[in-house]
Amino acid sequence: MPRESGSGPESMALMRGTKTMEQIETGAEGVTASPCTACKPGTFSSTLGELSCTKCPQGASTEGFEGYPQECKICPLGLVTDEEACAIEVCLSNEYSNNGTCEKCDTVMSTIVIFGSLLTFLFAAQYVKKIAGGTSNGRQKMIRLKILSTFLQTTEITTMVKISWPSIAFFAMPFKLPTANFACMIGAASNTFVSYAYFMNSCGVLGLFALFFVAIRCSSRNFTLQQSLVSALLFLMILWYTPVLQNTAQWYDCFEDEARGGRSYMVSEPNNYCGQGSEGFDFDSPFFIGMTTGFISLFVGVGFPAFIVWKTKELKRTDKLNAESTFAFLYENYSPSVPYFEAIHFLRKALLILLMTVPSFLRSTLESVGVDASVVQALFSLLVNVGFFFIVWKTEPLVYFPCSLLKNRNLNNLAELVGCGATIAGNLLALIGSFSPYSQGIVNVLGTIFAIVNLSFVVVFFFGFYLDMKRTNKEKQALIERSQSSAEEGGVTSFSRGSDIAEKLAKSVKDAELDFDGMLVTLAVLEGRRKEEVIAELPFYRSHVALALKKELLKTEKDREVKELGGDLKVTLTEYRNLLGRVNAAVAIHTGREISDFKGLEDIAKDNKLEFCQKTIASLEASGGTLQKAPRIVKKLSSIGLTNELEMVANPMSTGKATQL
Repeated sequence: MPRESGSGPESMALMRGTKTMEQIETGAEGVTASPCTACKPGTFSSTLGELSCTKCPQGASTEGFEGYPQECKICPLGLVTDEEACAIEVCLSNEYSNNGTCEKCDTVMSTIVIFGSLLTFLFAAQYVKKIAGGTSNGRQKMIRLKILSTFLQTTEITTMVKISWPSIAFFAMPFKLPTANFACMIGAASNTFVSYAYFMNSCGVLGLFALFFVAIRCSSRNFTLQQSLVSALLFLMILWYTPVLQNTAQWYDCFEDEARGGRSYMVSEPNNYCGQGSEGFDFDSPFFIGMTTGFISLFVGVGFPAFIVWKTKELKRTDKLNAESTFAFLYENYSPSVPYFEAIHFLRKALLILLMTVPSFLRSTLESVGVDASVVQALFSLLVNVGFFFIVWKTEPLVYFPCSLLKNRNLNNLAELVGCGATIAGNLLALIGSFSPYSQGIVNVLGTIFAIVNLSFVVVFFFGFYLDMKRTNKEKQALIERSQSSAEEGGVTSFSRGSDIAEKLAKSVKDAELDFDGMLVTLAVLEGRRKEEVIAELPFYRSHVALALKKELLKTEKDREVKELGGDLKVTLTEYRNLLGRVNAAVAIHTGREISDFKGLEDIAKDNKLEFCQKTIASLEASGGTLQKAPRIVKKLSSIGLTNELEMVANPMSTGKATQL
């Protein structure tokens, strides 16, 4: 902050960006305003009339005015924008700090930004509500969204390394909380208002989640709506996890400003002083708000991963780790061997943010022993992401989806590994920049490369993933059509069902059945470890079929007053029962389990107390209905040279352990 010496114990401090002068106590000696050397930016003259200028050390800026004694001011790490001043701006009440520059608040635009951000999250939640728990294509869309959001969040954490990132480095950072716009919208005239902006990013979002909880409780009688709301809430909580921890990290990332009495102020918001002092426990004190925000972050940072591990283990122990659970969103995209992997994602992000915050908090201590905090930050983040890369490589956590370019490889895990690789590339750039934090030219180049790498990954990932998935689906469809052409007369698979029957079935049921049969076709061309992975996932695909049937039975029960016992309903329920029986038999064959381990259609109706559906299904069984034997898929597939392993039982409703024919 430029300082002008006066003629007494008081001097004037000019705060850049405010264009106002503020009286501060300095105790400086009076100095006559005699001419002296006019030093260039980055150099200084500490004595009046000195003939030469001395270059400021790296990381410092010139402080003072031409014609007066000058000195070099050491800027807080990562806050040097040029050789003339630090990137610390103390702004007016109608201004906000944007990367070290005071800019005028635009209340209208700030409002648009805030509500635009909220709408983005709501649209994302609606999108998740639409695709969650759906077909395999829906699951693939969800996996693509999760991989992309994880990459963007971890990339944004990389920018917490304390180097002077250029503004272009923050390009494509959709999860950055707009705290400056909050401050503008509510009026940043006082510290308290800015504090509440940070406070709302933690507590305010909890209020939104509370509304979701109320809606979920109120929809207890509507299973479909309740499951959709839970999926949307869990997705929003996953998105919120990283920003709320970063919010707390910003709150405790402070610097001491000697010109303002040596008080600590936030690096991200220099107008806002940190809650470090004797402000007390008043509700509106920064200290109280900082403690509250920290507690919430600790609860979220540790509580979310712990809950996921506990819940998935409990569901696995009770054999309920399936699509019918309201918590299926947490694990449905992961292999049955590591259903808790979302918790590892959480812990990775929490560890990254912690390792970014601690060196910054201990900056002065590290510098006293000759260690640069930014180097420590960059090195730790690199090690964490490299470690995560090898964990993904070893565990292959995501569900199997064939890659058309690399045969017998999992497209989902390959995409996750590429995302980790792009993040590691960003860490390496940050590490290089940390060795020259004040060489702005070098950092600008590194920041530009960083932005290019991130944007390139997003574009290549989005279109590459989409094209490969489309190509794989086309190949799978070709296999399905070939197997369909070889189907026996009277078959009832999704490949060969007659159109007159198919049109009576719900689309969600047909889609779930087609996904299951598609996995059987995929299984037919796999071998070794990949085949075992798909076999392990078959029970979950079976649960998708059961879930779709459950929803249809619930709808039938709701509309029972207009339903008749006979006609289309009789045919539809008969087909549903045969369909689920065939799926149960297929899973029993490949997993070696008993058919009795898997519930039939009547069991689903009974468990959900659907009396009308239960009576209707029982009457079909009593009258014999129109049961058909499942086709022998082995003949269809072996006739086109695919496999000789996928035999189905002749009677899908038989009991006992399924045996191959």
